[in-house]
This record gives sequence, structure tokens and C-alpha cells, in this order.
Amino acid sequence: MEFFSRLSRNRYFTRTSSMVFGSLEFFAGAFFGFLIVVYLIGMFLVPWVNGGFSWDYLQSVWYRWQGLNVGVLAFMSSIIIYISAKYSAEAQRKREFEASKAFLSDALSELVGFYKKSASQYDSVWNGNYVLIDIGHPNKYRNVFKDCIRHSDPYVSSFLYNYLVDLQVHNARLSDIREYVSSNSVYSSDMLASNLLLLGKLYAATDRLFDIARNESYNLHDSLALQEYMRSYRLMNVDYDKVIVNGNSLRVYVETNMD
Repeated sequence: MEFFSRLSRNRYFTRTSSMVFGSLEFFAGAFFGFLIVVYLIGMFLVPWVNGGFSWDYLQSVWYRWQGLNVGVLAFMSSIIIYISAKYSAEAQRKREFEASKAFLSDALSELVGFYKKSASQYDSVWNGNYVLIDIGHPNKYRNVFKDCIRHSDPYVSSFLYNYLVDLQVHNARLSDIREYVSSNSVYSSDMLASNLLLLGKLYAATDRLFDIARNESYNLHDSLALQEYMRSYRLMNVDYDKVIVNGNSLRVYVETNMD
């Protein structure tokens, strides 16, 4: 139930970690760049000027300091290899992420259908019609989400991870309520309203994921607006004004309890 509050914490941790490591990388690069500049001045410019622009004198200096020169050349080669490997790995990660996103829309469409059927099951219980609805279980999202988490940046992967956590909670609650339906037991209206709140979050979060799948600009970590919840309920055919929770409509309940 704390989907976007968890996202806020993860977003803070992710951005803080990125800032720390980015700063360390910047200062390390600046420090080693300074050392290389000092080396070039001391090994090229100073001997060249002090030797009266004599090529023989410059070579003699290099010969006396050949151990240092070999070490510096090896160090510079390692830096070039590191930068090249980092660039290649990042380019490969982006290609893999694009490949994973190719199947994201299909997986999200399956989840949308699952959520609509879940809403129908909740609605039947809410109206006292204890009828089991053939909901099924989505499977396409599993490998797609796993690949996207593996290849996306921390900003997207943290969102997907928390999405999956709440999806598992939804699955558990849905199984629970279907057991109540099978046994004709009375189900708490407060719990049912809480389930609808979580379902609205998941549907709205799915809409945001569609922006990623369509390669459009996206904003994953800001808290959901009330309008997003209401739009989700409309698309799931949930009449949020007629669902009454403790004397108030579902709209009021969501507005009071949303993150």
C-alpha cells in the first residue's frame, strides 16, 4: 500500500548514490587529469626549454626516466581501455533495454485485462453477488519485467521492482477474496476498499509504464494524482461514486488515503 512512498525513498537513495559516485568519478578524473598535465609539462616542456630545444637532450631525459614513462603510458592505456569498456557496456545496456521494451506493451496490455477482471471480481463482492469470475493469471510480464529491470537504469528499475512488489500483494489479496467468495463468507468493506485503492494505483502505474513502452517522455516517481485514480476506475468500469466506504464514496476514500 506504500507503493509511491517506497518509490520516493528509492528515488532518494538512487539519486543520492548516483550523485555520490558521480562526484567521486569527477574528482578522480580531475585529479588524474591534473597529474597527467604535470607529467607532460615536466617530461616534455621543461626539458625541451632547459635543453635549449635540443632533441638529444630531451631524449636523454626520457631515457633516464624510462621506468616512469613506461608506467605512465601503461596507466594512460588502462584509462583508455576503461573508458572504452564503460562506453561499450552502456551502449550494450541501452540496446538490451530497447530490445526488452519491444515486448513491454504486450505484457502491460495483459496486465490491464487482468486488472479489469480483478475489478469485476471486487465489484461482484461489493454488490453482494458472490460469483467467481474467470480471471486467469498473467504470465507475459514476468520475463519482460525481469529483462527490463536487468537492463534499465536505476530510475526505471526501482519503479519496476516496487510495481512487482505491489502486484504480488494484489495477487495475494485477490486469492484471499476469491476464497471468501467460494465459502460465501462476509468480506470486510474496509479491506475491499483498501484492495480497490491498491488496484487503482497499479492500473495508474501501468499507464505510466506505457509511456516507456512507447518511447515517450515519462515521469515515474511523482505521486499519483487523484485524477489518475479516477481515470483508472473509469477504465475498469468501477463506479467510484456509488462505492460507499464508511459513509463516503470511493473517491473520498482514495483522496484521504492515497500516498
